[in-house]
Amino acid sequence: MGSRQEQLENRQERLENRQEQLENRQLKHTGSMSRDPDPRYAGKIRTRVNGLLIHDQSLLMVQLHSPVTGGLIWMPPGGGVQFGEALTGTLCREMAEETGLTVSAGPLWYLHEVVTPHVHAIEFYFRCDWQHGELQKGMDPEYSRQEQIIRDVDWIPLKQLNCEDVHPLYLKKNLLNDWQAEKKGGMTTPPGLPRFI
Repeated sequence: MGSRQEQLENRQERLENRQEQLENRQLKHTGSMSRDPDPRYAGKIRTRVNGLLIHDQSLLMVQLHSPVTGGLIWMPPGGGVQFGEALTGTLCREMAEETGLTVSAGPLWYLHEVVTPHVHAIEFYFRCDWQHGELQKGMDPEYSRQEQIIRDVDWIPLKQLNCEDVHPLYLKKNLLNDWQAEKKGGMTTPPGLPRFI
């Protein structure tokens, strides 16, 4: 048996390992350690554009640490409009930055407003078409390499959207139906769209 000092050091090491295991378990289940909303978005209205790219009955999604909730979520690729930039230009730029894909903008399907005590954002969701490029996890240039919020990029089957932590929630419940209406009607925008969600 070791000295009293060695016993204390071993106990401290075990406690630190246990704390790390608990933090890793929380990260696995919630996708992040709890944190406050990102202060860089506080006190201003943010205009965002997101792309709805559907391929083989799956929606292209980015998994990220939400600047709003601090939790790990899935949402369509997108980001903030820069001054003087058209919405469709933002769409194409953001898709390339976050996914490596070049897209062309299609019709506007949804408008979404996020209002919390700390964040106010207006989001435009456009259908888009894949032109070329290989899918890869990109970066959000608003964040440094150490602060990156993008964790993954993947195709989520439309029928499984309700099984994931998808935002906005409307997509989780209704995108499949809207997409099926588009296919059934042979039109690029189903009746009733764009819709405020």
